[in-house]
Amino acid sequence: MDSLTVAIIGAVAVLGSTLLANWITDVKGYKKLNLKIGEVPNTTLSGQHKDIEAAIKEGNCSLNEQVKDSIKGSTESILSSSNTILTKVEKINDHLIKEKADHENSFKNLDKDQQKIKGHVEGIHALVKDWERTISRNRELENKVIVLEEKVQKLTLELSRVNQDRSNDRDEQDLER
Repeated sequence: MDSLTVAIIGAVAVLGSTLLANWITDVKGYKKLNLKIGEVPNTTLSGQHKDIEAAIKEGNCSLNEQVKDSIKGSTESILSSSNTILTKVEKINDHLIKEKADHENSFKNLDKDQQKIKGHVEGIHALVKDWERTISRNRELENKVIVLEEKVQKLTLELSRVNQDRSNDRDEQDLER
């Protein structure tokens, strides 16, 4: 029985030393891992996901506030510029209305002959503007005609070259026969 007791004690000692060695190896491995990744307060994966989600939400809230502030500042700047432009446009409009009224008032005192002359002068101005438009359009059309004539000239030259090449090919075929 002594040998059986010794064998059991030996087996328990080997088993104990193996478990102790594995435990020491695991503890060293965890220490190395903690040194590399740092101390994680929430060690579960779902807990880490919740921490990350909370950090993202906090970042989004901060970004949303920054965007809102930026939009508010831009809107205020645009409104200020719009008000300045609107004021200037209103001044110009008032000035034009005043000039038109002054212009109309200056012709109210004309007699009938002077009003006829005024009407004829306005007709002449309209005719001159129409002539200017016609002359401008005529110049545009003349330029287009010049461009088209150049294209026709190029195509005519190209056609004559093609016909010459065909003629040369026919002559060569006739010589080969």
